Amino acid sequence: MDYRLIVKVLGDRVKNSGNGNELVSCAYKLYMHEFLINDEERTFDEAYFKELVEGTSPVIEKSYEEQDEDGSLGGDVFRTSLFAGLMCVTSRVYDDLDSIFARDCIHAGLDAAHFLMVSKLDVKALSHNEKLAMLWAFSELSRTDVEIKNAYDHSMMAGMPQKMSRQKKYKMLVNELGRELFNSETFNECADSEDITGLDLLMFSYMIIPVGSDEIFSEEIISLSRKCLFDIADSNEADKTEPAKLFAILAAEYILERDSEIENSSDAQLIKVIEYNVINQKKKKLSPEDKAELEERIVKYTKSLEI
Repeated sequence: MDYRLIVKVLGDRVKNSGNGNELVSCAYKLYMHEFLINDEERTFDEAYFKELVEGTSPVIEKSYEEQDEDGSLGGDVFRTSLFAGLMCVTSRVYDDLDSIFARDCIHAGLDAAHFLMVSKLDVKALSHNEKLAMLWAFSELSRTDVEIKNAYDHSMMAGMPQKMSRQKKYKMLVNELGRELFNSETFNECADSEDITGLDLLMFSYMIIPVGSDEIFSEEIISLSRKCLFDIADSNEADKTEPAKLFAILAAEYILERDSEIENSSDAQLIKVIEYNVINQKKKKLSPEDKAELEERIVKYTKSLEI
C-alpha cells in the first residue's frame, strides 16, 4: 500500500465528511492514524501525537459526556450508533495514549450497543441513514469487542442472563443490515444525496468487513461486501468512488496475503488449515486466475488514485 494514497483519500474525507458531521470526521482522523502507524518511513514524534489528540479528543469527550444512563444519546438511534462506532475506534487508537480512557470508551460503546439491542427496534422501519449508522456501529463492535469476554464486562450488559453472546447478536445484525445495504442501489442513493454522511458510513463498513475474519463476520457477508466493493470501485464516478477504490486495494491485498499465508504454512499448519476449510466448505487457495485478477485490480485502482 502506498501510504500517500491513505493521506490523500482519507485526508479529503476529513475535510469533506458528510454535512460537517464532526463524529464522522473524527472517525476518519482515527482511521487514518491506524493505517499510517504501520508506515515504517513515517516519523511519529510528540508533535504528531499532540496534533492527533487535539484534533480528536474534543469531539470524543463531548460525545462521551452526552451519553445518557441508558447508553443512548438522547434515545436517538442514529446518534447512538455513530457514538458506538466512534467509541470502538477511539478505544483502539487511544489504547497506547491513555489506556484508562480507552477502556472507558469501549465500555461506553458497549453500553450504546446494549441500548440498540434491547430497545426492540424494528430495523426494517429505520431510516436509511439509521441503518447505515447501525451497520457501521455493529461492524466496529464486532471486531473491537471480540476479545472482551462477557465475564469481564463492566458495561450495562454485565450480569444479565445471556442466552446468546453479544458477538453473535452483532453478527446477526451485520448480516441483516449488510444484505439490505450492500448493493449498487444503496451506493448510488448515498452518492447522489446532498448529505453524504450516509456515503461515509457505508464506506466505513466497506473498509471493515471485506478484510474481516470469518470468525467475526459470516462468510456470506464477507463475500457480498467484497463483490459489491469491487463493483463500486469499477464504476466511473471517480469523484465519489475514491474511498471505495482505496478500500478495494486494501481488500485485494488482504485476500492475497491470507492466501500467501496458507501457501507458505508448514505442513502441519497447512493440514490444519485444509481440515478447517473442508469442514466449512471454503475454498482452500486462490487459483492463478483469481490471483491475477486481484493483482490487476490493485494496479488499476492504484493508478486511478495516484497523486
